[in-house]
Amino acid sequence: MSRVLKSTEDVWTTAFREMGRQYREPKLVLFRDATRTQCGVGQAAMGPFYCPADERVYLRPRFFDELASRFHAHRPVPAGLCDRP
Repeated sequence: MSRVLKSTEDVWTTAFREMGRQYREPKLVLFRDATRTQCGVGQAAMGPFYCPADERVYLRPRFFDELASRFHAHRPVPAGLCDRP
């Protein structure tokens, strides 16, 4: 999972630099059912989200499994990277 976040950080760092701005890299938080954030309670039904108040990306790894199984969606993250909580 950290490899996926790092690749997005590289893209955003470059994009911000091209605009003359600095990108602040978020922290990644993995959770199961619910988690407290400075933006309120994050719940499993919400999917991945970013909280600007604490500069963290919240992700429930099973979210991608559910997209694939329930909606036959293409899995955006390679299998094995999200096999956590």
